[in-house]
Amino acid sequence: MSDNTEINLLSRLKADDRMALQHLFEDHYEMVCQSIYRFVPDASTAEDLAQEVFLRFWEKRHKIEINSSLGAYIRRMAINEGLGYLRRNKRWEQEAFEPGHEPGVDDSAEDKFLHGEMQENVTAAINQLPPKCRMVFQLSRYEELTYKEIADQMEISVKTVENQMGKALRVLREQLQQYLQLVMLFGLLWLSACQQPATASPPVHAEINSMQYAAFRLKPGTDLKAALQQWADLNDVDAAVILSAVGSLTDYAIRFANQPEASVGQGHFEITSMTGTLSKNGSHLHLTVADETGHCLGGHLMEGCRIYTTAEIVIGLLPGHEFLRVADDTYGYKELEVKKKEKN
Repeated sequence: MSDNTEINLLSRLKADDRMALQHLFEDHYEMVCQSIYRFVPDASTAEDLAQEVFLRFWEKRHKIEINSSLGAYIRRMAINEGLGYLRRNKRWEQEAFEPGHEPGVDDSAEDKFLHGEMQENVTAAINQLPPKCRMVFQLSRYEELTYKEIADQMEISVKTVENQMGKALRVLREQLQQYLQLVMLFGLLWLSACQQPATASPPVHAEINSMQYAAFRLKPGTDLKAALQQWADLNDVDAAVILSAVGSLTDYAIRFANQPEASVGQGHFEITSMTGTLSKNGSHLHLTVADETGHCLGGHLMEGCRIYTTAEIVIGLLPGHEFLRVADDTYGYKELEVKKKEKN
């Protein structure tokens, strides 16, 4: 949906045009259901809550001011609706695994990998986390909330958020260990760093660190950001940088400069560059894409960028460091903090 179309639709809604609400419903109902289902994995309940989202939107239509895309605004409403339902019903209080849902998968890891089902494996593992643990992980990784924001949403302490996040990462690594070994065998190329002869003396006090590398390909339909963060989480990556990224997208979701929400688009786009830091503790990635006319746009990489034909990713690993994401007092965002590991 173009910016002009969204502006026109919002104007019609504020003018009490019920057909505009119908158009809004048709365009975004599936996305709203999916956003809620991520937190409330019951189809009937998710559909009921989706209806509530559009009802609330209609009721507050005269007061709505949207600074990003209409789709991003409704998606945020959907997430808040799902969280509100869980909070009212205290659905994240249970800490044990549900009976009959012990960690593990029925099919072999090899079969699932060979059929390109990495996303399904990871999603299944996340869904098996204890409720509170799963909620913290989803809010941190998918919605990019700070630990303080998660604590406020769930009415728990920041320390509890930290503990639950650590538990989530440990459980996911344990559950997907066999699968990860296969990924390393078929999909990742771990290379030893090659030190080239120096052509000039290094600056005084400069420290030379070895770098390791990983290279892999993301297949059609994969979410670019989610796949990168999952790779960092499941491979226990402390510090890494994007060295190279080429490929194509059918959908982009990019947060432009100083905007609170992502802008989205559909079509065919070439990935012209991607840069940033990557870690199991959180990542900060920027993406630039070009459309069919060569027009480029770029900004903060958000979930929703879908691979069209391929994405070839090369990542540099920094074994001597750890990248942390710490809330900065200036604006409240989680910013990079570099921690040097002690040598054994």
